Amino acid sequence: MNRLPGGKPNCHCGGQMSRNHLFVCPTIPEAYWEHIQRGFHNDVNPIDAILKSLPTTKPKSITEKQNLIIKWQPLWTDLLNILFLVDQICHKTQETFVDEPDP
Repeated sequence: MNRLPGGKPNCHCGGQMSRNHLFVCPTIPEAYWEHIQRGFHNDVNPIDAILKSLPTTKPKSITEKQNLIIKWQPLWTDLLNILFLVDQICHKTQETFVDEPDP
């Protein structure tokens, strides 16, 4: 976001889109922040923190795998929903996209 020529896009809410605007934007439903801490902790963007904390190794046991799924499934779902809305805002589209079928 904002790394290409053309400047910062305007958000659908009327504000100027930025990394900080995401945390106060009324376009992003409150429910999407349920599993994601808003605001910066030790000057780290929470979305960056989530991406940096993704597992880097394969689980060694079924229990470890199940625990990872329990931890990451709701967090990942909320993060993808937020990033989807950011993508729509940055590409200036308000059209509704059709959900893809489950694999």
